[in-house]
Amino acid sequence: MLKRILQIGAFLLLPAVAVSAQGFEIKGNIPGLVSGSVQILRPTPGIQFEKVRIENGQFVFKGTVDHPTVVQLKISTKSFFMFLENKPYKVNVPFDSLKGESIIGGMYNLEYHEYKAAFKEPMVYLKAHPYLQIAPWLATQADQNAETAVEGYNLLSAIGKASYYGQELANRIEGYKTRAAGTVYPDFKLTDASGKTFSVSDFKGKYVVIDYWASWCAPCVAYIPKLRELYHQYKDKNVVFLSISLDDDAQKWQAGMEAHKMEWYQGLAEGGFTDQGLRKTFNIKGIPYVMVVGKDGKIVANMDYAQKVKLPELIAELVKK
Repeated sequence: MLKRILQIGAFLLLPAVAVSAQGFEIKGNIPGLVSGSVQILRPTPGIQFEKVRIENGQFVFKGTVDHPTVVQLKISTKSFFMFLENKPYKVNVPFDSLKGESIIGGMYNLEYHEYKAAFKEPMVYLKAHPYLQIAPWLATQADQNAETAVEGYNLLSAIGKASYYGQELANRIEGYKTRAAGTVYPDFKLTDASGKTFSVSDFKGKYVVIDYWASWCAPCVAYIPKLRELYHQYKDKNVVFLSISLDDDAQKWQAGMEAHKMEWYQGLAEGGFTDQGLRKTFNIKGIPYVMVVGKDGKIVANMDYAQKVKLPELIAELVKK
């Protein structure tokens, strides 16, 4: 009898298993919506999906993800976040009532919306639910600094640590260590405007103010006049200014340098703004970002967009030593 029950259960699971093996499927039936399109706007980097047309309120969106991941799904004029894995999903509500919770399917997505409904801070929720499937993702959301990153990582199970988001958090922790004050700045190669390579270690014996930027970054461009002011104030006081571009396009980088008359040292980093470049090396979440390296080649300070207002004071203190 038990064998018979197991056979029936296995048979009933076949459709779901088949979908899981092939990828995800989001099937929609939305009364009140005649036409439009469905698209994923913010998938994990490297994942691309084509738009799907809506016909008479119905659509079927199929694809494959390498791992469960948070995406932004847009249905006609409405968009919301969901946790997507290779499972079947259904949407069967009138367009006026459509919201994120309307997408039914997948344990990750269920846990994700339960978390959203709880209105709790990520770390608070993670501590209360460390064994959820979304726990590794929660830990990345709770990551504010090196301490919270390590705290969140230590709450995860072995399976959670081995997951995509668990490994992402482990990489961030390494980035925090790499950029920590007192750590020797990594000796990687940069390319200057003429195509020659150099590295930060070439300036050993001087203080190096490193500005991470990109030509497309409006806050970075807005900070250039302040950098220019500091450059002229300290260029003859054993201080080197270096702007490292995270541009993906070398021509746009060159055009940006010329347009903004960046007369100090300039370097282009490999990998651009992707997760394979310096952002991963140092766990830089956004730019502009400033690092100061001492005469001994060790990192003195890190400053994000909000903290860089302290840069003039720091340089003034360093040149007195």
